[in-house]
Amino acid sequence: MQIRQAREGDAQGIAHVHTESWKTTYRGIVPDDFLDHLTTESRLSQWEKHIRSGEKDQILVVAEQPDGNIVGFACGVRSVKAN
Repeated sequence: MQIRQAREGDAQGIAHVHTESWKTTYRGIVPDDFLDHLTTESRLSQWEKHIRSGEKDQILVVAEQPDGNIVGFACGVRSVKAN
């Protein structure tokens, strides 16, 4: 498995992991109706925009299997200290 910076073309894989992990993690916590209607397609444009934005204070990495399949991701942003 390889951990690498997300790039153009990764949005589909990230959106799939995002939706499937929500369905398994939050079943019984979040209403089933919401989870049953959560789809990869509903999250795809969000991740495409995030990847294209290239904001310098954010990081998005993926966990990729040797066959190119994305099986995980992590997204973070630099925290700002309050004065």
